[in-house]
Amino acid sequence: MSLSLRQWLADRQITLERLLDPSANVAGVAFRIVQDMEVKSLTPFDISPVVDVFELPLAESWRILTPITQLTVGLLRLLSRKKPLKRAEGTWLTFQIAYLKALHRMLRQEVQLGRPWLNRAVLPGGPEQDPLQDAKLNNLLKTLRPGKLSDSQAEQALSVLGESFLVQQMNQVCLAWLVANGAEAAEAKLMVQRLCHGLAGYLLAVVVDNAPPLAQLQKFVRLGLRSTRVEEERANYPLHELEPVLDVEREH
Repeated sequence: MSLSLRQWLADRQITLERLLDPSANVAGVAFRIVQDMEVKSLTPFDISPVVDVFELPLAESWRILTPITQLTVGLLRLLSRKKPLKRAEGTWLTFQIAYLKALHRMLRQEVQLGRPWLNRAVLPGGPEQDPLQDAKLNNLLKTLRPGKLSDSQAEQALSVLGESFLVQQMNQVCLAWLVANGAEAAEAKLMVQRLCHGLAGYLLAVVVDNAPPLAQLQKFVRLGLRSTRVEEERANYPLHELEPVLDVEREH
C-alpha cells in the first residue's frame, strides 16, 4: 500500500497553489497526512514525491514541483517528531527532496536556454493533469512507490551519491520522464547528468536545514560531500527570473 500526496490533496480539495501562499499552513496539512499514515500503518517508504512529480506531463509537474517539495519537508519534520527516523527512512525522504530541488534548477536552466524540447512537451489546449501513458515510465515509477531501501543501500547513497542504487533508480525515472515529454534520448541523458552534478549541494542543504530529524545522516554528509559542495558552489551561477514558457505561474 502507498500514498500519493497529490491524490491525497485532490481528494480533500486542497489545491497545491495554496501551499505556496506565505500564509498557508503547510505544517497543518502535513500533520493531517501523518495522521492518515498512522491510521493506515504506512511508513515513510510509502510516500514518494518524486513519483508524484514524474508521473505527470511537464507542465503539470512544473506546477506541483515546489509545493510538493515543501510538503515533503514538512512531512520529514513531523514524522521524525512522532518517532526518530531510521537511517534508511531519513535517507529516502532527504534524497527525494534534494532530487526535486535539483530538478527544479535544471528545468529553469532549460527554460533560460530556450530548449526546443520544451515546446514539444506542451500539449495544445493547456496543461494536462492526467498521468502520462508511457509504459516504460510507468514500470519504472513502480520501483519507487512504495520504496525499498536497506541500511546498506542508504549508506551507499550517502557515500557515493550518483553511483548509488537509489540515485540510479531516480535517474532512470527522470530519463524516461524527459523522453516521454519530448526530449531526445541523448539530450535527456545530459540533463540527468547536470541534475546529478547539483545533487550534492542540495542534499547538504536539506540535511543542514533539518539537522534534528536527520542527525544520523550528518556525519556521512559532512565526510562524503565536503569536496562536492565546493565544486557545486563553483558550478552554480545566478538564474534570472524567467518568463514561464510552460504557461505556469512564476515561482517565488
